[in-house]
Amino acid sequence: MATIEARITKVEHDVGTGWYSILTDHEQVKKLQTKMEAKAKEAAALRQSGDPAVIEYSERSRHDESSGRTYQNRYYERARTAPPPSANGDIEDTGGIDTVQPTGRKMDPSEAWRICLATGAKLALMTLPMMPTEQRTFEVQKQIALAWAMWIFSTPKEGASAYDGGLGTTASGRAPGAYDEPGTGTSYYDAPPHGDEDVPF
Repeated sequence: MATIEARITKVEHDVGTGWYSILTDHEQVKKLQTKMEAKAKEAAALRQSGDPAVIEYSERSRHDESSGRTYQNRYYERARTAPPPSANGDIEDTGGIDTVQPTGRKMDPSEAWRICLATGAKLALMTLPMMPTEQRTFEVQKQIALAWAMWIFSTPKEGASAYDGGLGTTASGRAPGAYDEPGTGTSYYDAPPHGDEDVPF
């Protein structure tokens, strides 16, 4: 059994022969036939709706002895309204149920700050071999880690070139350095004041 997708444009009934002709706008399959009234009414309903239909039909070859020609007869079997296209343009039969695609979970600001702080700690550790011996203390490393964390946390996703101050800057308007006092948090591990729009994730 073959299937096409097309609109049914006309349903005709030949009273003399009893055959119903079902015409479509398909490029190859222009005409289907049936003698069953129920099938003809089904096709007529789809024609009235004007919606694209998924049409199933069968084919049989008929040889005309007098002319020596072979004809391909196509018989209407059933049809249904074609499902709407999916997001990628393909036809998708959803059974009437809409699919909701999962969306990314919005990261909690506190979680984002912990990630920034962990990244800052790694970067601070990388600077350790370049520091003078007397400055290789845990307190100095904490200040460097905090400076990196606050810069990462407060820099817009468009990039550092778009950075215009805001969270993580000192009173002078520059990002905190290794020897600046930490921000307003109660400890190095407290996230600075923030809103959802400040999270670059």
